[in-house]
Amino acid sequence: MWAATVVAQPSSARAHEALATALQRRGASVAAQAHYQRAIGLYPRFATAHLNLGLSLYEEGRWSAALDQFDIVCQLQPLNATAHLNRGAALFRQGLWMPAVDAYRQAAELQPAWPVPWLNLGDALRAAGDEDAAAAAVDHARSLGAVLSFD
Repeated sequence: MWAATVVAQPSSARAHEALATALQRRGASVAAQAHYQRAIGLYPRFATAHLNLGLSLYEEGRWSAALDQFDIVCQLQPLNATAHLNRGAALFRQGLWMPAVDAYRQAAELQPAWPVPWLNLGDALRAAGDEDAAAAAVDHARSLGAVLSFD
């Protein structure tokens, strides 16, 4: 469906982004990334396309490139907790513990009842060597309903 829409409306950023998402779901990440980039080229402020391109790059282990996309989303939508969470994950994968801590804290502040940023914050704090703060973050995640495999 979206492939036909892209053919009929090649200047539709939305059509390129939707086709990219469909391609990504089928495992065609190279083609998906090309359509995300086309969508962004047509509409540079298309936060969803930047976020999804970042997720695709992250899945490939291209953390620096993914971080670039998550940074853009955080600039375009500073209240987007998911963007800050993914930004933290990309920083964490690069061994940038304290910047990851900051990103996870931002996500947690934006969505305080969401346990995922708190769990990730615990991992980043532990990696940074702050066991007490890490334990507190994980305990807070538990208080929000997170169930851990080692509980």
